[in-house]
Formats: sequence, C-alpha cells, structure tokens
Amino acid sequence: MIDPARRAAIAALRQIPPERLLATAQMLGGDAGGMLEGLARVLGQPDEQVEAWLTTAIDGGARPDAATLGALRVLLERVAPSMERLAVLRAAVGRVADAEQRVAEAASAWASERDAELASILARAEVQSATARRDADTLAAVAEDGATLVAGLSSVLEGSDDPEAGLGDLTARVQALEARAARLDGVRERVQELRTIVDDLGAWAVRRSRPDASQLLVLAASLADEHRDPAPSRYERWRRAFDRAVVEGRLDVARAAGQRAQLLAVEMGEVHRVVGVAERLADLAEATGDLRAAVLALLESAIAMAQDRGQRAAAVRVAREAVARAEAGDGWLRARAALTLGQVLDRVGDAEGARRAWREAMERAVDHPAELMRAALHLGRSQAAHQPHQARKSLGLARELAERHGEPGVLSSATAALLSLEPVDEQHAGAWVRMARAALGDTPGWAALREALVARHGAARVAGWVGGT
Repeated sequence: MIDPARRAAIAALRQIPPERLLATAQMLGGDAGGMLEGLARVLGQPDEQVEAWLTTAIDGGARPDAATLGALRVLLERVAPSMERLAVLRAAVGRVADAEQRVAEAASAWASERDAELASILARAEVQSATARRDADTLAAVAEDGATLVAGLSSVLEGSDDPEAGLGDLTARVQALEARAARLDGVRERVQELRTIVDDLGAWAVRRSRPDASQLLVLAASLADEHRDPAPSRYERWRRAFDRAVVEGRLDVARAAGQRAQLLAVEMGEVHRVVGVAERLADLAEATGDLRAAVLALLESAIAMAQDRGQRAAAVRVAREAVARAEAGDGWLRARAALTLGQVLDRVGDAEGARRAWREAMERAVDHPAELMRAALHLGRSQAAHQPHQARKSLGLARELAERHGEPGVLSSATAALLSLEPVDEQHAGAWVRMARAALGDTPGWAALREALVARHGAARVAGWVGGT
C-alpha cells in the first residue's frame, strides 16, 4: 500500500508539465535524461506503477521519501525555465554577434571613406561591437554555470548519498545562474539598437549607390524575421532588398530576397504581389544568361497564384510566358514548362487545356524520364473519368517508369490510380500492389496507399493482392 504522504508527493510530480520534463531530459542527455523521459511516460500510469518506477530508477531499490520527491519537483520546475532562458539568451547574443560581424565587414570596406554621416554610423557600431564582446564573455560564464548545474542535477537523479543536500546545493546554483544571466537582460535592447544601425547603414549605402547595399538590406530583413515583426513590414523589407539586388544585377541575392517576399505575400493573402517579383526575377535571370532560373521563377509563381481564385487568369498568363521563354532552352526545360502549365490549367478548371499541355510535355520529355512519368501520371488521372482506356495506357507508363527509375511516390500514385479504374485488372493488380509495397516499405506512404485501397476494394481483396493469393 502507498501511504497518503507518498500519494501526495506523486500527485505533486504529476503537476509538472510533461513537455517540461522532456525538455529538461533533452538538455541533460545520458542516463539522467533517459530517467526523466521515463518519468514523463510513467506519470500517466496509476500511483503503484509510478512508485515502483521511482524506487527502481531514482534510488536504485531504496524508497525515496516524500521530502526528496517534493524537492525534486521544485527543482525541475526551476531548472527547466532557467535553461530555457539560457537558450534564449544564447540565441540573442548569437544574433548580435552575427549582425555585428556583418556590420564590421562593411565598416572595414568603407574605412577610408570621408563621409560624416558614415563616420557617425560606424562610431555607433563600434560601441555596439565592444558591448557585444562583453556580452559574449558573460554568456560564456553563464553557460559554464549551466553546465555545472546540469552535471549536479544528473548526479542527484542518478543517485547520491544525501539527495536533499544535493538538491539544496542545486537550488543555490540556479539562483547564481539567474543572477549572472540578469547581466544579459539588456541584450534584446542591444539587438534593437544594432537593427537601427544596420538600417541606417543600408540606407546610406543605397543613397551612395554602393554595390553591396542589397546585402545590408537582406541583413536588415533577416533581423526583422528573427524579431517576428508584422508580416507587412517584413514583406516591405524583403521587397526593398529584392529591388536593390535587381538594380545591382545580383541574381543570387535577388532570388533569395524575392522568394522570401513572395512567401510573405502569400502568407498575407496578397498573391498578386507574387507576379511582379516573378517577372522581374525572370528578366534578371535571362539577362544574366540563366534561362533555366528565369523559367523556373515564373513557373513557381504561376503555381502559387493558381491557388488564389482571384489570380487564376494571371497564373495562366505567367505559365504561358514561361512556356514561351522555355522554347529557347533544352528539352528538360521545355518539358517542365509544359508539365507545369498543365497543372496550372487543371487548377483553374481547364481540364482539356491541361490534357493538351501534358501530352505536349510527354512529347518533349522523351529523354527525361522524371518529367515524362509525372506528365503521364497527371494525364492518366485526368483521363480516368471519360477515357479509361487511354488512362490505363498513361498510368501504366507512369507506373513502369517509376518502377524502373526508383520513384516510390509516383509508383504509389500510379498504382492507386490504375486500381481505381473499372473493371480492375485482376491479372496485374497483385503484382502492382506488391511492387508498391516493396518500394514504399513500412512507411506512411504504404499505410496511406493500403488505406485507400481498402476503402475502395475491401480488406480481404487487398490482403489477397498483398499476399499474392
């Protein structure tokens, strides 16, 4: 029997959020971390099982008293937040150090410039640099405190001669760590000051038409992302960085900044903003001799726009522009453009137009099996309702190519589509299903395929296919 005091101690342990136990376990690692993972799992069981686990895992056969268990609960509730705080501080100091280094690189490149405005900005940056170095030293000391705390906690959890004394010592260490960490409380304000410096430096570089201004604008936008500024503000920052990179002819910077701006536009529900970025990026890519990047930029944007009912006409226009530009490229690019045009047309409800595009993609993808199998898969699915005979041919080609070239996703999709056609081809059904099973293995993909087949054909029939009977 478990006495009331023991039950009260176990009830107190149950009040520790499991996610906090698991976070502390991950922090500890090793045997102690494994022990806390076990505690997180067992606390959902009856008291008798919890008591048995505590006796074995913590005290190695002894019976931990209620006071020790209560102290352990208090410690866990304090240690985890302290270590989470340390992780946040480490990330903040790291961001300051990274941004400070980028500013220092720009400063060294412009050190010989005689410009009063620049000199003022760089002087502020130097003050921040000195502060960042002190923050890094303080963080190193806090991290050392944290490592000592983790080692002490591990020792208590793995068994010690005087656990209550050990817990008391650890509580004092938590207090010391928090006191030292308080010296870093201003780091967030220093991040904000550094952001202002980066903004000012970027604005100066743009006004002076410095060739590397876009990279400073990217840094400013990245800091806004890390600070989780409102999406419209972040979009404007990334768009400014993109626009500047286009002016500088920096395709790599423009692509990265443009894609981030497009993602934010979609997040805000303003998909129309995607078009302008895509077309300017495509023009820049083509101007710098990268036709493939130009076409893919348009295709990615067309797919995104097709998701928005109000932008579907624009999506088709952009996709057709990509197809036209791809004519100057190789067979793979022409096939990819036609394949994507089909997807866009299908999305906007032009099924016949989509099938024409996919047939064209198949003609152009003769030497490109990856594009050929995907075009055949899309075409076969589209034909299934009204042209089942043609659908069998298209889906059979997709399945055969996927098997030959090791594409389990396409193999699974083609198999499911083939077996949705009536009448089912019983002569080949079992072989197709077993091939898909072998390719997918014990994965969610196989589970999803099997579930779909069972829903359509029944468990007994599918079991026969899988078992080869």
